[in-house]
Amino acid sequence: MQREIKFRTWDAGNKKMIGPYEMGSHYAEVYGYNDDDFTVMQHWGRKDINGIDIYEGDICHDSCFDEEGPLQVVFKDDGFYFVDLGGDHLMFDDLTGIVVVGNKYDNPELLK
Repeated sequence: MQREIKFRTWDAGNKKMIGPYEMGSHYAEVYGYNDDDFTVMQHWGRKDINGIDIYEGDICHDSCFDEEGPLQVVFKDDGFYFVDLGGDHLMFDDLTGIVVVGNKYDNPELLK
């Protein structure tokens, strides 16, 4: 499977997500931030059922299993996983029911 490699960045100073093509190479210099002000998240190379790109840090819901709570996307040990509220790492081969509902920076309340 071929996938496009792209990233997005959480700008902690401005409290906003910077899309994969918005952050120019001199963004940090212009705004005077250091690396601690930014959290870079990689695209999984997959999309949810609505065609939305899935990135690490996203909060998803599996519409096929309503009883499961929110699932956070993490990158660990060279792979992408979902982590449920109990801290269990889950891997789905089939993302048929996965819907991105937010991310841990813009929507931390979804993880409660």
